[in-house]
Amino acid sequence: MTPQAAWDEATAQARNKLRPVPKEPWWHYVWSLWHPVTIAVGGRVHFGQLTFPTQGTAGTRAILCEHLDGTVSILKERPDKQKLPIVLFTNRPR
Repeated sequence: MTPQAAWDEATAQARNKLRPVPKEPWWHYVWSLWHPVTIAVGGRVHFGQLTFPTQGTAGTRAILCEHLDGTVSILKERPDKQKLPIVLFTNRPR
């Protein structure tokens, strides 16, 4: 049986374990690579060869999140289930 045929059969028999993505505001940030960064003069964050503008204060720490689709977000602090994320920059499409 091919993988697609096995998937189709399992789905028809309700044997898949996939669940919908939770609509939590922190979910996309948890499933990304986290890099601690420091906001530079002018509110900019330098990462590799790229520079991102933020609304943060120079000298403060932030978390740069590299998403699986190649986009980047910068958060004021690490994602937490108990708090809404404070996004300083993102280039993720809405």
